[in-house]
Amino acid sequence: MAVTLPDIPTALGRGLAHIHDKLKSILEGLRTALATVDTNADDALAGKIKTPVVNVAADAGGTTVDAGPSGEFITNIGALGALTINLPDASTGLTYRILKDVAGQDVILQAAAGDSVCGSAAGKKYKNVTDAGYLEIVAVDDDTWKSLGTPEGTWAVDDS
Repeated sequence: MAVTLPDIPTALGRGLAHIHDKLKSILEGLRTALATVDTNADDALAGKIKTPVVNVAADAGGTTVDAGPSGEFITNIGALGALTINLPDASTGLTYRILKDVAGQDVILQAAAGDSVCGSAAGKKYKNVTDAGYLEIVAVDDDTWKSLGTPEGTWAVDDS
């Protein structure tokens, strides 16, 4: 009886498909959780959720929003177009978390005039153009936004 090795590409493909399915399941759970969170609810959650969640469903032509209070969690879940987030003037300690969930819909961070975001030139952009991504940024001084940790997905400076 001959012993044969499994077809490596087929086994690898099944493994990658399994990982993809698990990640897809995790993102679905996050979508569901974010869709059901009501930070103004007068129930057991009241006063316990400290981060405002902003789910921006951009129209097909794209949407631009102004970032709100520091600590905001901004997503593009349900977006039909690109989402541009206008960052406020950098001030030491301000933070934002951005989840890019919709494939094919860019998420763009626009720095205020005179500010840089994650290595961009002053007043320019930092964007995610991959299928998904997550980024947490913090203002490290009064004119510089930097990433906390390693961003997920592909984020790039856009100095155009």
